[in-house]
Amino acid sequence: MPPGRGGTGIQARQGDPVPHPLTPEQRALVAANIGLVGLHLRNRVPTPRFAARSRDYDDLFQEGCVALIRAAAAFDPARHNSFAAYALCRIRGVVHIAIFEHFAAIRTPTHLLKASAAPGQRPRPLDVGELTPRLTRTLRANPSSSIPTTTIRHAVRERYERAVSQALDDLARRRWPQRNPLAIMRRIAEERLLLDSSDYQTPLRQIAREAGISSGRACDYEKHLMAALRRRLAADPLLAALLAFARDDADGLDGIMDTSRKAALRQAALRALEARFATLPRARQAELVFAMIEQSAAATGEVVRNLLMLTAPDHDSPAWAVA
Repeated sequence: MPPGRGGTGIQARQGDPVPHPLTPEQRALVAANIGLVGLHLRNRVPTPRFAARSRDYDDLFQEGCVALIRAAAAFDPARHNSFAAYALCRIRGVVHIAIFEHFAAIRTPTHLLKASAAPGQRPRPLDVGELTPRLTRTLRANPSSSIPTTTIRHAVRERYERAVSQALDDLARRRWPQRNPLAIMRRIAEERLLLDSSDYQTPLRQIAREAGISSGRACDYEKHLMAALRRRLAADPLLAALLAFARDDADGLDGIMDTSRKAALRQAALRALEARFATLPRARQAELVFAMIEQSAAATGEVVRNLLMLTAPDHDSPAWAVA
């Protein structure tokens, strides 16, 4: 087996604390909760159909086991309350990072991720979490098949994640009487709203304790976030169209997003854009139309210049430029 953890040569990440030998109590925690790793992978990363991808799946399982061991080494019952909730958050984070760093077709360097984080905040796992539906489709797809494999469920999940991100952006623009709670709300979104099962969710009391606020304050933040999320979901015409597809399909949310449904979804997006444009003041409409005309003219000019350069003779002659 190549060096590192698993067949893909995953190396221990620099800066990860190497736990000391586990105590008997910690070993018992690992043995009693080893099923959490398989549970997480079954819910988030479906078992692949091909042998080559099974190796990737095994590597992810090893990553999750290492995270479970590290969680057992760092677990403090007085501070963390439930070991299952404490370990699941770390298993989820490590598996998502492994997916992002080692199994994504396009990888973003870690230093760019850190640079993209807001000052004083860590990089957003929410962005990494959005890779899960794409990974799921990749593992399920037959490379030699041209049949669409994206399901309505995946498309609904993408709209839901988009709505969560938009709700956080809405709350970030609000003026708060006390300290800005956005970091806590992001954690609530990542560790509660974006998880498929309540078994995964970090208890709100634990988030409050680790953030240094009261449980009541954390509950208020979650209510604000849920209200903003409901507004975004209710105003999403594409989500409404997807749910209509699911109601009309015998397979429900597991129905396939075929070409006709994708075309219908594009039409729904155009109708929503037209409806939104119609509500704007006439002056704003004229301003947007003029801006689009300018952009179109600039793009057309660029295309013409490129065509002239491609068709120009080798010698510099003014004749072709005015032809």
